[in-house]
Amino acid sequence: MFGQDANLGINLSDYASIKSGAYHKLLKAYYENVPDDDKKTDSSSKKNTQTTQKEKVEELTRVENAADDVKDAADALLTQGNKSVFHKVEKTGADGKTTLGYDTDAIYKAVDKFVSSYNTMIDRGGDSENERVLKTTLSAVQNTKKNEDALNSIGIMIGSDNKLLIDADKFKAADMDTVKSLFNKTASFGYQTSANASMLSFYAERAASQASTYGANGTYTYNYQSGNLYDTGI
Repeated sequence: MFGQDANLGINLSDYASIKSGAYHKLLKAYYENVPDDDKKTDSSSKKNTQTTQKEKVEELTRVENAADDVKDAADALLTQGNKSVFHKVEKTGADGKTTLGYDTDAIYKAVDKFVSSYNTMIDRGGDSENERVLKTTLSAVQNTKKNEDALNSIGIMIGSDNKLLIDADKFKAADMDTVKSLFNKTASFGYQTSANASMLSFYAERAASQASTYGANGTYTYNYQSGNLYDTGI
């Protein structure tokens, strides 16, 4: 309808009208002639729009927080050196001999926290209406499925809902070198999940910040696309 700046996408005619106050005058003149019932309807519609926007931002914030929790849990497992949960400690056997070995209970606790955080992220990301959030959640699910056999070997199963289940006894009896290879190495399952969580947090935060942009034409524009991407892509 009006010309736009090719580089910035700014509607110069609308911008000039807003800056000069013409939009305000037109809106004021319009609403002075609108029947009371119409005013009430518009007010109610605006309130509903604001409520919906608030709910969408809150949903995206929950996704962002869940993704951050996964990143923290994964990064804790990726820590190297003396502070690593995989740093071997002295253990005294039944025969009284002291050897170096993994602290299995500490490793289990760290992995269990990762599993719990991962499940929350999949729940929240999979319920989102934002396309990039859905695609990144799907990427995390697909990455997990690629590692299904290795995860099964240490007592971590993938449920029908794509969430993880950890068998404490089987996990503690598993080869901790295998666990370490899955969670403590570059390009490992844990590393890739941390990367996915970082991207998911970024997209959720950005979508939340853009969720209620008020356009020059007086309408709200949304950064959402509804669909069944997450359901159909798995």
